Amino acid sequence: EVVKLEEYTGKDLKGEVFKLKNKSFADMKVVEEKLAKIMHGNVLAVSTKKTYLSPNEETLMFVVRSSNE
Repeated sequence: EVVKLEEYTGKDLKGEVFKLKNKSFADMKVVEEKLAKIMHGNVLAVSTKKTYLSPNEETLMFVVRSSNE
């Protein structure tokens, strides 16, 4: 589950903060490169606070995009 919490827009960049939750019954590896590919728009960077999530565990995900889409 991915929920957008905040958005910041500057002249050239846009930052977004998401809550990422593992809703499965198994441990989940968070792969930032894969997340960057599935996010829509011109994604420049993706970072997460945690790289492994247990079932029902949450982490924050930070996305930086070009604001000139």
